[in-house]
Amino acid sequence: MRTLKERLLWVRIFSPVEYLRTALLEWAHRYNEHRLLERHNFLSPSQARRALPQLKQAA
Repeated sequence: MRTLKERLLWVRIFSPVEYLRTALLEWAHRYNEHRLLERHNFLSPSQARRALPQLKQAA
């Protein structure tokens, strides 16, 4: 939530509310597909989710 607030909600004003909805969907897509996270071995959240069944199978 903090990242969302700092990078989107606190830096823009959305009027009408539909602009907020569109911006949230775009932000979530960008975050899940393109943001590399160290805790996922520098994979995006989507890549880490796709790799999870493979990791469980190997264990």
